[in-house]
Amino acid sequence: MLAAKLRSRDWVVVGIDRVPQPRLGVVTADIRDVATLGRALPRHIDIVIHMASLLSAFCEKNPAEAFDVNVAGTAKLLEVLADRGQPALLMASSIAVFNGVRATDDTPVRPSSAYGTSKVMAELLIADATRRGIVRGHAARLPTVAVRPGPPSGAASAFASTMVKNAFDGTDISVPVPAGQQIVLTSPTAAVENLYRLAETLVRERAIVPNTINVPGIAVDVDDIAQQCRAAAPATVRIRREIDPEVAAVVTSWPAGWDCPSAVRLGLQQDTSFADILADYRLRG
Repeated sequence: MLAAKLRSRDWVVVGIDRVPQPRLGVVTADIRDVATLGRALPRHIDIVIHMASLLSAFCEKNPAEAFDVNVAGTAKLLEVLADRGQPALLMASSIAVFNGVRATDDTPVRPSSAYGTSKVMAELLIADATRRGIVRGHAARLPTVAVRPGPPSGAASAFASTMVKNAFDGTDISVPVPAGQQIVLTSPTAAVENLYRLAETLVRERAIVPNTINVPGIAVDVDDIAQQCRAAAPATVRIRREIDPEVAAVVTSWPAGWDCPSAVRLGLQQDTSFADILADYRLRG
């Protein structure tokens, strides 16, 4: 979605993904494959948007692979960029770098999961590469993106997307976290728009974007999500609470409140309600 938006604004985009996507003109490569990355990336680059990552629930079950991809993979990318003229770099980081009730831009990072820890480590690698003049690095800390396209992503928060999809498919809604749990959400459309705006700003006016920035999201009670999904479903569906201890352990460690003062100052976009997120899903089909 982000590549399509960039191309619609006349950007020249080189996409790299380990999943073959010939229709989109994407180079097939793993982020740890230095040789292929080196051949795929042009000599002149305005900005690298780094979104390659294993996600939260998968990382908790496979921490060694999480650190190999999310941390060592970032180090390999920076190795390739060392002779590319100090491009801007924007990494998609995560709310999972924090724990506690509420987080703002300058809240100290304190992850409570392998995924969050790997994101903090990647942020530090990028900060050090910035200090050494390899890139001009920034991390955009995203809340949970819902409703995600495609199959379950391996994120602990993927249940939020699954709840919506199940409701619209006429399937019962399963709630895997305790009653009263809040989760911070952004729609894919808002997330893409905000990453685009940050990328455009970094290319034109880098100095006004902080090195780390919370991307806007809204805090929503998971039970309210379930009720709104049931109300919007085309057929009668039931809500069942089926606690998944692994998912609950990760999700309950994330902030339930989210402040984004730098994003507000830069004019980034925010969904106003969960109803907006449902409408975004309907619009995208």
